[in-house]
Amino acid sequence: MKVLHLFAAGGTGGIEVLFRNIVLQSKNIENICGFMFQEGNIYEELKKSDVKTFSVKNLRYRDKIKYISKYCLDNSIDVIVMHHGGLNCNRIYIKLKKVLERTNIKFIRYMHACFDFKAFGMGKNFIKNVLIKNRMQKAIDCSDYIIYISEASKRSFENNFKIHINGKVIYNGISGKFYENVPIRNVEKNFGKIVYIGRLNKIKGVHLLIEATERLIKKNKDIYLTVVGDGEERRRLEKMVIDRKIEKNVKFLGRRDDVIEILDKNEIFVYPSTWEEGFGISVVEAMARGCIPITFKKGGLVEIIQDGVNGFIVNNTESVELAEKIDYAINYKEKREIIDNAIESVKKYSIDDTILNLENIIKELIR
Repeated sequence: MKVLHLFAAGGTGGIEVLFRNIVLQSKNIENICGFMFQEGNIYEELKKSDVKTFSVKNLRYRDKIKYISKYCLDNSIDVIVMHHGGLNCNRIYIKLKKVLERTNIKFIRYMHACFDFKAFGMGKNFIKNVLIKNRMQKAIDCSDYIIYISEASKRSFENNFKIHINGKVIYNGISGKFYENVPIRNVEKNFGKIVYIGRLNKIKGVHLLIEATERLIKKNKDIYLTVVGDGEERRRLEKMVIDRKIEKNVKFLGRRDDVIEILDKNEIFVYPSTWEEGFGISVVEAMARGCIPITFKKGGLVEIIQDGVNGFIVNNTESVELAEKIDYAINYKEKREIIDNAIESVKKYSIDDTILNLENIIKELIR
């Protein structure tokens, strides 16, 4: 079985990292990766591995279609999986279906998010919004199967589109190395080391975390925040820290490969995303390492975290309540119970289970 995975770009985002792990560990399917508009770290990494990888970023729209369709025919591709959800990705996906409609190639639309206007480039332009939804509906209509990453993701698409085809929720899985040699944390000491890992763009809400951190510092709290990741908001966030004179307490590390080591040096993982998150893979990774998670009440995050059981949920997306919840977690008397519950509850999010579920769907489709 040969599966072509199509991506808009190959940077180190959650989707790309997840599928790097999947294609490198999958043994029963030959996975091929195509990058349509940009390359990036994951693209370069896959190029150096045994995974077949190509890029059409320098081709015009029509030539992208020609190249990918010819590649599918020349290499006897069985399934095409589209991962990113932007307008141009859907245009290519719909056109490929039309060009290859007389073949036996199956088409899967992988929904890696909730259908949130922040996730799909929607805004104040009414015509563009209509076009985005129209192309998404057509992409759904020409699919043979839909995969969602959470029940929240599934509901959001069912609420916004007419779904007439089969679909299934497959939770994202993390590498087994996150479950190995988990440190035993000293819950008697001050829990003042906070970490965020993820993209640095506005919808991730890191500015709210910085505001919350400043509030706690002003209350004479011994608080230190580590921000891991990069993105278009990084300079603005760094300036925000300097302007507030809290640079001794907040450090930016950029993109890092030593995520496990960083998590092990911190105690509370805050994921202040302000949009309807489809899942939250970095939250699961942090919980597996024994960090206490704190998130806003958004999308699939509430499927991972039970408030007061294996982490904490903030109901309103603003910094005051976030600061209060962090303070509450720091002073919470049953930290050990929260940590143990967090570690145990995320054991079900295994990359092996994700691969098995995906392979079973593909096998069923091409029977």
